[in-house]
Amino acid sequence: MCLVLYYRAMINIEATRVSMLTWAKEKGYYGYFMARPKATYPDINKIGKRTIGTPATAVVIDHQTDLIANYVEDYGHNIWFEDMLDELNRYTDENKTHFDIVAAMGMAELGDEELGSLVPTKVVK
Repeated sequence: MCLVLYYRAMINIEATRVSMLTWAKEKGYYGYFMARPKATYPDINKIGKRTIGTPATAVVIDHQTDLIANYVEDYGHNIWFEDMLDELNRYTDENKTHFDIVAAMGMAELGDEELGSLVPTKVVK
């Protein structure tokens, strides 16, 4: 949360992380969590009230994998974190539960896709 506050960032969290959301509500940090990305809804025209958390369904994971592949294709030469490179090289759909860095990268890419059209504004104190 310190990094989120420092950078004024938003968190895209997996929907099953209920205890983290409960903690955030109790501590007053709930507003730093993103609404569920539009790309994760089966029908974009039937988006209801603001829900927090991205579901880890097969369709969403496939979409994340595509976003990661696009990112690596475009910016792979800028990745110098060896653990990330190792996970990206070894990742398979059949064994996806053992790749935490790839999962986090997928959530970040979904968040980036959702927030990509927003224009940053200067914060006035």
